[in-house]
Amino acid sequence: MTLRITRESMDKAREQYRLVGVHCVSCKRVIETELSRIPGVERAEVDPNTGTLTLALAGGVDRREIVEAVRRVGYDIVLERLVLRVEGLKEGMGKPLEEKLKRIPGVVDARVYEAGRIVRVEFDPLAASSDDIVGGLAAMGLKAEPLESESKRDYTRHALAAVAISTLVYAAGLLTGSTPLAAVAGLVAYLVSFYGFVIPALKAALHGYLIMDTLLALGTTVALAISVYGLFTGGPLYFDAIVFITLFVLAGRYVEERLRSRAERILAASKEILPEKARVERRGTLVEISESEVKPGETVVVRTGERIPVDGRIHSGTGEVDESPVTGESEPRHVATGDLVLAGSTLVRGWLKVTALRTGRYRLVARALEAAREAGLYKPRLQEIADRVVSVFVPVVLAVAAATVAGHIVLGSTITTALLAAATVLVVACPCALGIAIPTGVAASVARAYRMGLILKRPDVLEQLARVGIVAFDKTGTLTKGKPVVVDAKPVEGPLEESLRLAAALESGSNHPLARAIVDYYNTTYGGDPPRPESLDEVPGLGLVGVVDGLNVAVGGARLLEELGLEEPRVGVEGYTRVYVVVDNVVRAVIGLEDEVREDAARLVKTLHGMGVKTCILSGDAQPAVERVAERLGIPGDCALGRLDPLGKAERISRLRREAPVAYVGDGVNDGPALAEADVGIAVNEALDVARQAGDIVLARNNMELVVYAIELARRAARTIRFNLFWAFAYNTVLIPVAAGVLSPLGVTIGPEVAALVMSLSSITVTSNSARILYWRPRRAMV
Repeated sequence: MTLRITRESMDKAREQYRLVGVHCVSCKRVIETELSRIPGVERAEVDPNTGTLTLALAGGVDRREIVEAVRRVGYDIVLERLVLRVEGLKEGMGKPLEEKLKRIPGVVDARVYEAGRIVRVEFDPLAASSDDIVGGLAAMGLKAEPLESESKRDYTRHALAAVAISTLVYAAGLLTGSTPLAAVAGLVAYLVSFYGFVIPALKAALHGYLIMDTLLALGTTVALAISVYGLFTGGPLYFDAIVFITLFVLAGRYVEERLRSRAERILAASKEILPEKARVERRGTLVEISESEVKPGETVVVRTGERIPVDGRIHSGTGEVDESPVTGESEPRHVATGDLVLAGSTLVRGWLKVTALRTGRYRLVARALEAAREAGLYKPRLQEIADRVVSVFVPVVLAVAAATVAGHIVLGSTITTALLAAATVLVVACPCALGIAIPTGVAASVARAYRMGLILKRPDVLEQLARVGIVAFDKTGTLTKGKPVVVDAKPVEGPLEESLRLAAALESGSNHPLARAIVDYYNTTYGGDPPRPESLDEVPGLGLVGVVDGLNVAVGGARLLEELGLEEPRVGVEGYTRVYVVVDNVVRAVIGLEDEVREDAARLVKTLHGMGVKTCILSGDAQPAVERVAERLGIPGDCALGRLDPLGKAERISRLRREAPVAYVGDGVNDGPALAEADVGIAVNEALDVARQAGDIVLARNNMELVVYAIELARRAARTIRFNLFWAFAYNTVLIPVAAGVLSPLGVTIGPEVAALVMSLSSITVTSNSARILYWRPRRAMV
């Protein structure tokens, strides 16, 4: 999504923003370094304790660059989002309405979902409010209501009932030969049509729009005019056309809404799993507060039978967690200290203290529900084409209808016949199916992904994933189990125990799997707790540096030695991964670690190759370790690259993208830039907070088969959308000439009522085809 944050009203020398995903000094350095490269940013300061970004800016800085820079390195800026159901919003109004909304001071982005009558606005809370947005829509003649409002669906149901009664009245008049009964039925149907089609068309026209309802309004009005004229002159009557046009159109819309609501019901049920209250430790006591008030880093207490209110890691305690509402996994999972738990899961047994990582709307399930709810607001490349077609379609159809009248008169038809043919053209041409072809497919696909355990953070990700030709993987924690163990350690200079004590002291401040392995090895081998470091800094892609007992200590791989200007010692150790302990610029010890390859990794790679997808490994680990894993998994050696820092991974992905669209699968803080650079970023289940923020998809289950399912679902969604578009375009292309009377010399004609029936069936066909995705099951199992 492109954010337009360029308003002069926001030109200030000093600005503050709230950041998402910031939790350490490493995050601070990454963001500040990236922002300092933007011309006009004189100073950028990040407070990792509060997640606040403070900027000193020169005049004329494009705020879009600031947002994109923050997101590029795997973080985000908080912007308020408002989602409304808008009464009076019609097909054909989307693009011009978006442009008008973006002119409201404070609005940075606006998306319109015509088929669902929904508008989403993203804005700076310091410059605008929800009242400003609602007021702006009111000034455009549109009434905005909360998304949960069912007023539109209620109107369709009541209007359909009224027209159904008028249809029965018309049938009674037809059977008895009573013209008054037929006239009453037609007038009642037109009153419904007037409220449902004519008034919206007139309102739109007053604001400069020609919408799809314009065609229906003209069609029913022409039929009424001919019928009223016939009542007084004894000519033909077409009250049946009014009745059946209104009946079939409303019936089609009602079925369409019912089918679309299946996805909404899935999301509504899922929303209930998120608890509104949380029990938090504050100043030594337990306080029950609203979940939205929980701050990242606070400790949340969860007891047996309660739902977990936040995403976080277990600080202490053990238990069994039912994650089925979140991940779809039916069996409860045993959890203990250090494990990640997700909001919405139920603690069926045990007692936990959870350190909150993500709260409120940034919880993974909340983000997934938000993305699914707003799926229809997404405008893919094909939808942009469809929107341009619809924007010119109504004027073209009006021209065709006028040409139809002229052509019939020139060929000697009566004015009544000519007007009736024009009315048929107007009704049959209404491109409702074209307007819903893509949104319904996207909405159903996002809802299905959620039920499979794929948490999508952007609805457009499926369109990009369908085109992916390369999947690049991080190694540790992605293709391996992420639980390395120390298998060997040897001294280079000085006592080994002292070197390991200093290393464990430094690593105790990190959550990296290698760090935990070193700390565990020291505790198991020598016992006792290592000292606390006096200072600590994590350098992404290199390792840790700090001060312990007054000594300058650094722990990391070969790239760390390069940065320090030191040579690798010729000391052999077992294990795939080598970590060096440097004290006062002297290499003191070498540690060998090994991480077991996941059981499903080889099958995953083989299955992807069978799908025509190339695979690569991009890792910060030593090259020999990466090559060993690649050989075991069947990944070509030239696609197994090691010794890459975070930006190095992103640069490699940029090169791969020249060959084909790339998906990157990773789990750690070092993967943030790579996840952001890839066409699709996929964060695995145990991903750290930054990786989850940068990734477009999060695997809610610890199952790499979900990568295959995600690609399969994306391809299925693409096929469904292409079929929908083909049907919608083919339908209008074929039937408009027939309605105009081109085939009348051959005796092939249709009336307005038949046109309304076929048009409604077209919309129902498109929506039903999209709804099939809700029940789709992957056919491809990992080989």
